[in-house]
Amino acid sequence: MKLINYFRGIYLSQYILMAGLMTQIVPYLTHLGYDSIQRGWLLASYSFTTIFFQVYVGYLCDKKRRVKMFYVAVIVGLAIFSSLFFFITKRIFFLHLILLAIAGGLCNTSAAVVDNWVISNKKARSHFSGIKAVGSLGWGISSILLPLLVSGTHFAMLAYIISGIALLLLFLSSRIKEDDVRNEIHSAEISKEDIIKLVRNNQYVAFTFVFFLIYLTIVANNTLIIDKILSFPTGYRFVGMKWAIQSFCEVPAYFLLNRFNRKVKNEMLIYLTCLALFVQFGIYYFAATVEIIVVASFLQIFTVPLFSLGSRMMIHKVTPEKLLSTGQLLSISFYMGVASFISPLMSGFISNLMHINAAIVTFIIFPVCAAVVLKTASLKQSGIK
Repeated sequence: MKLINYFRGIYLSQYILMAGLMTQIVPYLTHLGYDSIQRGWLLASYSFTTIFFQVYVGYLCDKKRRVKMFYVAVIVGLAIFSSLFFFITKRIFFLHLILLAIAGGLCNTSAAVVDNWVISNKKARSHFSGIKAVGSLGWGISSILLPLLVSGTHFAMLAYIISGIALLLLFLSSRIKEDDVRNEIHSAEISKEDIIKLVRNNQYVAFTFVFFLIYLTIVANNTLIIDKILSFPTGYRFVGMKWAIQSFCEVPAYFLLNRFNRKVKNEMLIYLTCLALFVQFGIYYFAATVEIIVVASFLQIFTVPLFSLGSRMMIHKVTPEKLLSTGQLLSISFYMGVASFISPLMSGFISNLMHINAAIVTFIIFPVCAAVVLKTASLKQSGIK
């Protein structure tokens, strides 16, 4: 039980740290005077680094059969580059581009690596949803407190907060021995042929493509919809509230999933995610006030938690044991990395060319396409033509 409690502490701290960066990027860039297209490029910058970091770190975790060591290295890098990003309070586009590219890539990688750390252990794996719930609680707390601390202008304070939490994470990680999790990882050597065989697996490819389509809309919920909120006169007051609602909604969802996940098929979790995103973005489209957008955020209970658990478990089932980290991070690097690049650019371009609502309509389509692709892949797997 100590192992589970340490992981809960790590997730709580990890998600507070991640929220310190991710929830404040758009308000910070807006405060510095970057327009929507510039913000789009800045937000898209860490898609490439996400792909590189996740593939490389995943490969190293499997090759060295160690997870903790690489997780700690990622956290140290994340703290350094996130702090530097918020320390630069002048509008220097290329400097912010480089710092955000590295910090954002390491942030996404840290979330994937810590998930793999839990999944790599059978005892911890059975508590995965409950542990994730603690992380969402941390994100929610951070979303409420951080805007109050920075007061809309004192963003440099985030650098000190992030650094302090990183030190706490290093301490908590030191309490878990590498062997506590390492002994569950398959000991066979991996080769390039193993990876090539994995990416030629039709199910693996189909699932990854489905998750990519869904993640395009998930990213838009955290970028495009924030832009719509900020378009209202007092919208900046509701940004933190939206993040907090989404995070707190995830807490009961993860606890319920922890209890009923064996009774619900992983594919059904993905279908429900698609439906919830379709409804949520439909409400965003018709929203004439910022309050309606905030209310629609409550649908988060049916989106990210279901997607997070369903996607991880679906990839886990079609990935050989010795490629556990590589398989997860390779898939995540594609659907998260590529979507994180395309989505902000697409939303920024369409918003400037036409209107924010036109971009919202575009992102309504992707969950529908994802459900169709998943259903088609399932029918083929069942032998139904």
